[in-house]
This record gives sequence, C-alpha cells and structure tokens, in this order.
Amino acid sequence: MQQKLRIKESLFGLILFLSLAACGAAPETPDLEFSATPEEGGNPQFLVTQEGYPVVVEDAPVLEGYPGPAGTVIGQSVDGRSQTAVAAYELALEVALDEFSPEAYLHTIAPSNIMLSNLGNPPVLPGWFYIFKRPESRRELVVQVVDSVVTGTTLTESVSDIQPTPLPIDMNQITLDSDDVFELFNEVGGSRGLVQEGVPYDLELIYLTGSDAPVWSVVDPFTQQWVISFNAVTGEEVPNPYDQ
Repeated sequence: MQQKLRIKESLFGLILFLSLAACGAAPETPDLEFSATPEEGGNPQFLVTQEGYPVVVEDAPVLEGYPGPAGTVIGQSVDGRSQTAVAAYELALEVALDEFSPEAYLHTIAPSNIMLSNLGNPPVLPGWFYIFKRPESRRELVVQVVDSVVTGTTLTESVSDIQPTPLPIDMNQITLDSDDVFELFNEVGGSRGLVQEGVPYDLELIYLTGSDAPVWSVVDPFTQQWVISFNAVTGEEVPNPYDQ
C-alpha cells in the first residue's frame, strides 16, 4: 500500500530560514534575506508545527543574504534540473562543508515538492533538495540547488526521528543517477501502468537501517505517495524502504 514519505510526517524546529530565490520569475538571482537565531550561544528558538517546516522565527535579526553573487543566470530548465541529482550534489556539498560542518554528510535527497510544500510553496522551480547532518547532532542543513545555482538553505533540528534510522550516504558508491532512475521507472513502471504522462515525478534517495544500500524512490508530486523504488547501487527494483 502506498504511503506518504516519512519526511512529511517528521516534525522539525526551525533555527534558520532563508527565503528561496524566485527562480522562474526573473533571469537573475535577487538579493536574499533570512531571519536567524544564533546557532551557538544565546537561546536559539525551536518552533514546532504540525504543518511541516520551516516556521519563520519572529523578532530575529535580519542578516546579509546567501548565496551570491547577484547576476547569476538561472532558469536553464523548466524544472530546475538541468543537472542530475548527483552532479548538483557537489554544489550542495560545498555549501554544507563551508557553512555547516567540515564533517557534514548527506542524509537524504528529499522529494522537492514535499519540501516546497513544507516551505509554504514559494515561487521557485523544484530543483533538488539535499539534507545534510553532522556527527553527534540533531541539526540538519537543507540545501536547494536549481540548475547550477544554490538558491537557498534552511537549518533545522529534528524533534522526532525517522524510523528505520537513516544512515550516511556515500555518494561514491551510488551508480544510479536521477536520469537513470527516471529511465528505469519509465521501463518498469510503464509496463505496469504506473507512469502517468505529463506528471513531473519526484525522487528521494535515502539509506535506511536494514536496507542493503541507499534506495531511490519515485514519488507522485501531487499525492506525495511512494510509487516504486530501486537499489541505488545495483539498479534492482526493491520494496518501499520504509516498509521494513
């Protein structure tokens, strides 16, 4: 039976919110602003919502926006995915290592439409969303990449855990990229009537305890339901990784 992915059901407290650039509306990246509570020192505010995350922290200082530079041309594709998920990962990783932690590791490539829904559906293209963690911490850095531009980051802290527990993803072991997953989905899912023409399907990459390897899952962007999964190393079809 299909189910909504657990990332939608987990509750998060917001530490940092960065307004995402309006990728489809203008040819240049506008100046970005974010509201923040300090990560170290002071009293960070943790807000919880049943509607997902993030929740804007009220009365927080306004800091200089990230990223720059202004004038970067974006909008190279209709969905913000002119780069594959593996190629765009390098941009997100650079930000995570520099802005979050030199020990940052990939936790999830999250379904874009679920993430955008949790962000209040800002006027941006789906692109790719990467969630990074660091050792011995519940804090997570969410990075969105649209085409070849990092368009926003959000720092959160989970207040409930995904089960089974996610493991760090070693991207050097991943042999199946996002375009490979969509090709497999069209081949395998097409023969079963799973593929609906014109639907911009989403992807999730996660490595859950009990899985043999990281797993790519195809997600319906409208129902936010799981459709089909593939082993990200071997390409074999596997069950829904959450049904263990």
